[in-house]
Amino acid sequence: MRALIFALLLLAAGCSQEITGSATGASTTTETSTASLPDRSPPSDQAVTLTFVNRTDAPCDVLWLDFEGDLVQYSRIEPGDEIRQPTYTGHIWIVRDPDGEELLRFAAERTGEIVID
Repeated sequence: MRALIFALLLLAAGCSQEITGSATGASTTTETSTASLPDRSPPSDQAVTLTFVNRTDAPCDVLWLDFEGDLVQYSRIEPGDEIRQPTYTGHIWIVRDPDGEELLRFAAERTGEIVID
């Protein structure tokens, strides 16, 4: 199974996040463990927008872990494409490759870019 890499990079303005995932590694300032993530998305009223950027050579599926702990597929991002996804702080998002292998799992914290590479 490919390694899961989670990173939170605070940008200069302090109002956005960049999370970079890679099967082989990523340049990070802070790593987040999936062990500290909840098994479902918590209620929240603080809206944020995530921009998922697919820099891989394959499509990636973006899934949300709902309030019951069930996975809900939101979109498929083709190679080189990006999507904007409105969400809320604390909501859990998962990115998978076409074979269903998990590439990223993280909690949305603020508006920002999620780079899949």
